[in-house]
Amino acid sequence: MNFETEPSQEFLGHLEWQVRTAARRESRFARPAPARGWRGLRAAAVIILALGLGAGGVFGAQRLQQSREAGMRAAQWKVRLGLASTRLRAATEDRDEARARFEAGASGQDEVLAAERERQRVEQACARLESEAAEVAHTGLEPADRISAPLVGARDFVRERLEFAAAEAQADVQAAEQLEALARQRHEAGVTTDAELREAGLARKSAQSQQQLAVRRLELRAAFVDGKQSASEAEFADLRLGAEREVSRQRDLLEAARVALELADSLAKAGVIPQQELRRALQRVAEAEAALRLAQLGLGFLSGPDRR
Repeated sequence: MNFETEPSQEFLGHLEWQVRTAARRESRFARPAPARGWRGLRAAAVIILALGLGAGGVFGAQRLQQSREAGMRAAQWKVRLGLASTRLRAATEDRDEARARFEAGASGQDEVLAAERERQRVEQACARLESEAAEVAHTGLEPADRISAPLVGARDFVRERLEFAAAEAQADVQAAEQLEALARQRHEAGVTTDAELREAGLARKSAQSQQQLAVRRLELRAAFVDGKQSASEAEFADLRLGAEREVSRQRDLLEAARVALELADSLAKAGVIPQQELRRALQRVAEAEAALRLAQLGLGFLSGPDRR
């Protein structure tokens, strides 16, 4: 919106017409007190004009404040982009060093995979920040990631960042599959236990669940932009997706805690770890069970018969 700090010529012209018309009317019908009436009309005109100028001044001050806030946001995202670029260079160097150690026989392949995955995460973070910075520069406001957020000009920033999230989730799946394959090779060679292999499988399963959520959120955004869903319908569907994902995540965490408990129990019986570690594993299972119940309650609320 554009705010004016001075009254327009149209406003002043109309004000003058009103004053002159009122003066003629008073001189024609009122009692003979022309000087006092004219002074009163002049005072009223001054008040009206002052009110107009006051409103314009308030709007001008608001616009100045908004401009300052927009400039501050743009500067913040510029700093964040600079820090992300620095982290990306560091992550790339770490990945190269991990490869060199692996090729020299000083480390395992899992270290290389972890370093490469971290570099990919930082790279995706840079891309997301660039999208956010572009939106801030265009609107002067905080980036909006709601499924029902409007387009900015002809650009769909929400879809852009959902696509970044989907690419990130896909990379997580690939990394988890690679780590599971390594765990299976080591298990077949007798180097790792059944519990460790199951843990790798659970990590892969969790990554796949996150990827499915990212794809479904992209579908929700497309349905809203195409006019197939209202804003409230899109936001409620997104809440439902999040609740379903949380139940799935807590279920995976519970299964992982039970696998860890099984391993801790066998190690405690063998005298490898103290009983205190076994009690901690039992506590983690109890906490995971409670977290799953809470997540299921949340999903049940969103899925109630009175919810649409």
